[in-house]
Amino acid sequence: MLEAGRRRAELAIAGALAFAFAAACASGIEGLGDSDPYRHLQTARDLVRSGFRLRGAPFLPFTLLGSSGVDLWLGFHWLMVPFTALGTLWGARLAGAAIAAFAAVALAWLLRRLGQERPAAFALAPLAISPFFAFRDHLARPTHLTVPLVLAGLAAGAGELHPGFAFAAAFLHGLLHLSSPLSPFFVLLGIAGARLGGGRGSLRALLWSIAGLALAFLVRPDRAQYLTVAFLHNATTLDLLARESLPNSGLEAKPLGAEFLLAETWFGLALLAGAWGASRGGTPAGSRAMRASALLAIGLVLPLSLRTARFLDYVPPLLALGAGLFWPREGLREGARRFLPAAVAVCAAVLAARNLSIAWEVGNGNLGPPSTYERLAEEVRARVPPGSLLFTDDTFRTAPIYASLPEYRYISMADPSLLHAANPGLFWQWHHAVHDGTYCRARRCDGAPSGSEAVAGAVRAFSSEWIVTDASPHPSAIVRVMAGAPDRFELVGGAQAGGFGLVLWHLKPASPGSALAAPRAGSGG
Repeated sequence: MLEAGRRRAELAIAGALAFAFAAACASGIEGLGDSDPYRHLQTARDLVRSGFRLRGAPFLPFTLLGSSGVDLWLGFHWLMVPFTALGTLWGARLAGAAIAAFAAVALAWLLRRLGQERPAAFALAPLAISPFFAFRDHLARPTHLTVPLVLAGLAAGAGELHPGFAFAAAFLHGLLHLSSPLSPFFVLLGIAGARLGGGRGSLRALLWSIAGLALAFLVRPDRAQYLTVAFLHNATTLDLLARESLPNSGLEAKPLGAEFLLAETWFGLALLAGAWGASRGGTPAGSRAMRASALLAIGLVLPLSLRTARFLDYVPPLLALGAGLFWPREGLREGARRFLPAAVAVCAAVLAARNLSIAWEVGNGNLGPPSTYERLAEEVRARVPPGSLLFTDDTFRTAPIYASLPEYRYISMADPSLLHAANPGLFWQWHHAVHDGTYCRARRCDGAPSGSEAVAGAVRAFSSEWIVTDASPHPSAIVRVMAGAPDRFELVGGAQAGGFGLVLWHLKPASPGSALAAPRAGSGG
């Protein structure tokens, strides 16, 4: 009984400290720090208001989600429903902290199951290892919920967990996030690692994982179109269907530089190396098969992070898992026991404090204060009929606008690949109007029309006459064009707070003889 109580206490400590760290991150950020929590909480609220009949994203009519009826994060939006009662800000903050706590408890439980007697410290290590991971760990986003799912698949593939865990993990992954093919992929890594380590692994776990994923796809209400939409979104985001990367994408869709990756992982690599060194004089906590599986996963996911930052969410937990598996059951030798744990703890605490400071800086610099969006909402509701489409100059900033104005429609939201995959011509038309002030429906157009009529044509292409832009001291091309053409664009309102502002513009009716000449398209997108 005492041993069981101690184990439960370790899990509770891991969860409580992860929750506290996430809450501390949120406390230093005026808004939510990222666009995704706004979008997910508001979508969950729309789901409730529709009586759970909402399909896809009708507020994004020009994107992949507009007419397909597909919600790529459907299961996550169901999970967010209880948090909507707290409002967007506090609901998202509490949801993010709960996700962080769950991920830490799940990793601690897995480490304990795999033989590590001190799992809490290793479960919390990712918060010290990577500023990128630490910042994203406090956000109401589904990705960190998938981390324990793929790690469970890795362990099941190595034969350390029952295949049923692989089934359950893949099933949940298939409902939560479009990265669900990673579940059987990690099971396969577990099998390969186990065999490299002299074991057999579990082919049954791979079959069960595939079955769990298939069942998730079958029970989804959007199953008819889900696989097609998920593939197109992933392929467009990861540039699998084009020779050049898509502009305006977020950090997670971009490749990482080697220096950036090293800065994000050096402490985890040092921790892993230290645990390996300590294990030379004792018995590693994890089995040989599981240790080989963890090393194989690290060896593959690290270079994949150079291709896209999406994999960086999995690297710190894998490094912590590997370190926990190598750490000796007997603990450290007498000499090292006196100073090494304290030195590592101090280093981890300093790095966690640094990561907290970075999270505050990044979060406060991303989107501006919520009061700006609330005042903009008042301006829009006073002038713009509900159901109108708002043409925005930044798809990431569109999410908090949508959270304040859910009764309107938008060109796209979050990653712009949602628009490009559905209609490349419209994407390039939006992109060039915003960044060049030109009318162009391809990646490049030689001699594309420019000026107020070019921008007006792009806005009209989305059946819109209302534009929301940033009120930056360094205005974008579209703002400069509209400000220079008061006969076509009227500045009708705006809001500003803390050095950040948003402006509402109205496109006036065209005067006779101002029709836009057809653009000459160059190489397409």
